Amino acid sequence: MEEMLVYFEGVTAAVVNYSPADTNAIRNELQMLGTRVRERYTPDCTHLMTPYQQGQDYKQAAIDGKIVVSYAWLEDCLTARRVVPHTDKVLYQPIRDENGVPGMEQAVVSIAGYKGPIRNDIRELIEAAGATFNQNFTKKTTHLICYRAESEVYAKALLFKLEGQMLEIVNHRWIEDSVRNWRRMPEESEVYRKLGVEVDFEERLDAEKKLRMDVEAQLEEEERSRRNLQELLEAEERARQEMQQQLLEEESQRISLRTQLEGEGQNREALQHQFSRSRSDIDS
Repeated sequence: MEEMLVYFEGVTAAVVNYSPADTNAIRNELQMLGTRVRERYTPDCTHLMTPYQQGQDYKQAAIDGKIVVSYAWLEDCLTARRVVPHTDKVLYQPIRDENGVPGMEQAVVSIAGYKGPIRNDIRELIEAAGATFNQNFTKKTTHLICYRAESEVYAKALLFKLEGQMLEIVNHRWIEDSVRNWRRMPEESEVYRKLGVEVDFEERLDAEKKLRMDVEAQLEEEERSRRNLQELLEAEERARQEMQQQLLEEESQRISLRTQLEGEGQNREALQHQFSRSRSDIDS
């Protein structure tokens, strides 16, 4: 929570295109978090909160590369009591316009098997797309967003299809991609034919694969660093040995020179002694 407060204290946000009541409520929530709130978008804004990708405020914020989100992002931040990445959900993006995705107006969509926040998110996406949400699966339903096969609703859907009803069974990616791309995505695509549980399993596998690759890359980097350090230590050891060898050679040369000098000194004393004897013999 403290980290979230620090984040929002550094935010300057404009809230536009909501109803007056919603705008005031959102601004109050932001101000309670310590955010500086502007009436309209200005260059010092870090965030723009708007339900639609429309208007001069949106265009300029997009051009300026600012963070543009819908209220759904702030709502999830408050619920999670932390800053949620604004790219995590399609719902965090303002929708293209209030008229819905072309071709979705005839769609009647039901949900089966999804629970909790994800179910609420799917329902909001259905409504944002301009389709009709059907709480209970009936023969009016044209699309069933289904999580798993082990359900009474799924069996009922298969029976309806056998009876000739025009019914598409898809996963949550279909509605997400339809809203994200603002066009009705082809239900017959293999990507959307999988059940939601299959999609989640594949995503977990991909996440685990990415994690494993990241760990392997980190281990390889650590191994390269270890080898580089080993090579550096070996080079330093070679340099130390070479220096030691050089010192030994210099010491040997010094000893040899001292021995030579001592020998010369002894020779000089012997010559001096012989000279003294010769002088003594001459004097006598």
